[in-house]
Amino acid sequence: MNVEKYFRELIAIPSPSKNEGKVSSYMKEKLSSFGFSYREDEVGNILFYRTLEGEKIVLSSQMTSADLL
Repeated sequence: MNVEKYFRELIAIPSPSKNEGKVSSYMKEKLSSFGFSYREDEVGNILFYRTLEGEKIVLSSQMTSADLL
């Protein structure tokens, strides 16, 4: 897995506040392909989780981008 590649793809997606749909779709597609499940609440927050024997993985992120590039 090339983490830098996925990170660069992710930060290239425009995601202004209240309009994070494209980045949300990207994250759901990519993380699902890596074996993560997810739950989404009524306001669009997504909890990704993966059950591994003896350990847990938690991902935390902000989907809104700033105009940094």
